[in-house]
Amino acid sequence: MTARREFLTATGAAAGALIVGSACGAARSGAMVERPRPNTKPLDILILGGTGFIGPHLVRYAVSRGHRITIFTRGRHTADLPESVIHLEGDRNGQLESLRGKRWDAVVDDSATNPKWVHDSAELLRDSVGRYLFTSSTGVYYPYLHRGIDESGPVPLVAADPKDGSATFGVAKALCEQETRRVFGERAIIVRPTYIVGPGDTTDRFPYWPVRLARGGEVLAPGRKDDPAQFIDVRDLAEFMVHLLEGQRSGAYNVAGPRSATTARTFLETARAVINPTVKYTSKPGRS
Repeated sequence: MTARREFLTATGAAAGALIVGSACGAARSGAMVERPRPNTKPLDILILGGTGFIGPHLVRYAVSRGHRITIFTRGRHTADLPESVIHLEGDRNGQLESLRGKRWDAVVDDSATNPKWVHDSAELLRDSVGRYLFTSSTGVYYPYLHRGIDESGPVPLVAADPKDGSATFGVAKALCEQETRRVFGERAIIVRPTYIVGPGDTTDRFPYWPVRLARGGEVLAPGRKDDPAQFIDVRDLAEFMVHLLEGQRSGAYNVAGPRSATTARTFLETARAVINPTVKYTSKPGRS
């Protein structure tokens, strides 16, 4: 298979992924997020999480940049992390004692969907860290009523339908963002990635396609051919987050790719060409 960035540039995500204004590499304000120089001052970074999907990539890249990393987890999972990483144990659900009395240059909140968790950790770390980066989601824009969504508009803080899981997830993330801003103000960084893909992905949203295409035969393609499609590789996301901390950035950033708009058809046809050119796609009548 081609190098990941070559493949990412050519393709989008599974059909139906949203289109948002991309800030991966450029802030919506127009100020470019430049790659810092190699001699960037080492930072002491606390990561709330660190052993899930994003965390290990974030930790490894930050360490490769010369930063000192501490992770805070429940100690239930392990990951392939550098030996230099400091491990603190606790629980976002009220067991934060191991964080008290310590200082960091920045914290990455990589494990919260519960606003109460963000409230508690932000309040505790208010005077102990310089910047607080919250890992949110483009799900805050649900139900995605138009294309080209940027970071300047309001996001729902109440779910229109409490039974709609996508709505409640988006609102929960938006409320977490609100807590981050309330406590840290101009020191808050909000990162809103779209579908995250890459090594360690435990969902079936993206991995389904290479597995299914490799099996061959006739493949049902959902949605319409011109449905917008976007995603972000977890390694690119991790690098972007570290660069935001190094640059002492603030504000909200949509993180999505590729830079130019693509469609479900482009993704599916490129995936077929790369994985199994013999596959034949079919679509549900009336949805081609």
